[in-house]
Order: sequence, then C-alpha cells, then structure tokens
Amino acid sequence: MKFARDSRPVWAAAATALALTVLFGNGWFVTWLTAAVGELAIPGAIGLPGAVPGLRLWPLGETDWWHTASETIAAAGFIAIVWWRMARAHTPDGISRPFLTGWSTAVVALVCADVWRVVAQSFTQDLGLGGYFGYLVAAVIYGTVWAIATGWLIGLAAMIAARTATETPPPTDEPGDPESEEPTDTTTAPELA
Repeated sequence: MKFARDSRPVWAAAATALALTVLFGNGWFVTWLTAAVGELAIPGAIGLPGAVPGLRLWPLGETDWWHTASETIAAAGFIAIVWWRMARAHTPDGISRPFLTGWSTAVVALVCADVWRVVAQSFTQDLGLGGYFGYLVAAVIYGTVWAIATGWLIGLAAMIAARTATETPPPTDEPGDPESEEPTDTTTAPELA
C-alpha cells in the first residue's frame, strides 16, 4: 500500500501520457484539430512528424503499416520515458516540484519520440545528409514546441497525484490497530536457580 501511495505521481504522469497518445491516435480528433487549426498541417505536409505520436491499431488515412508501426513504437517510447524519468525523480519523501518535473519529463520524452519518428521516416524517404539533419533538427524543435504545449497536462497530473498522496495519512502502528499488533508470548519461562 505504501508503494502505491508513494508512486501515484509516477503512474498519473504515465497514464496521462497514454491518454495523450490515444487521443492523438484517434483519426476523428486529429481531423478535427487539423480542420480547426489549419497551420498544424504544415509540418506534416513537409514530412515532419505531427504533434504527439499516436497510439493506433491500424493505419490512418493513406499511411502505410510501416508508418503506423513507427508511430506505435514512438508512442510506447513516449509513455515509457515519461514513466522512467518520473520514477527516477521520485524519492521516498515525494517529488519536489512535481509539476515542473512532469512538464520537463514530457519535453524530453516527446523530443526522443520525434527523433525516433524522423529516423524511422528516413528509411522511406530519399534524403541526403543535409536533409536528414535538417529534418532531425526540425523534429527536435517541433517536438519541444508540442511538449511545451501539451506537457503541462502531464505536469498537472503529477502535481495532483502528489498532493493527494501527501494528503492521505499513512497507516499508523497504534496499539489498537489489528494489522500492527504482533502476537506476544504471555507465558513466562520458569527461572532456573
């Protein structure tokens, strides 16, 4: 029980990252978002990975299975990095500044996911060395912008979970508590003279 209470911010951040990847993997949401803010289609039009990697089971639109598999791997990596970095930042006394820890974790995780997405896409495109590094730099910048825009959700989830973990009183080992009472031997051994 203590482990579950202490690790609430870690699991809350990972669950929020999972929710973001499922949301951006939903074709209806992505279509609505692109229609609402048309400028978001520009990076995809020049070959950059879009927004948060989408966790999906089948290809979206005209994309192929290679793109879907690389997106799924990027989404899984995004979630795993969020969980791993939050777990490393977690101490027995709690996470100091859980909001900033969650937000910075989201930035690192999304940049790593976007770098993977560009590397995976480079196998299907005929890029020269300059084009490859240009796409890599653009993916880092674009991933950072999206992480700043969406990472606050992960930071907020970690902060709320940290607050609820500290507000819940830990179990006490008082004499009236049946779980904390250990059986005691009330018999006394005879003394040897």
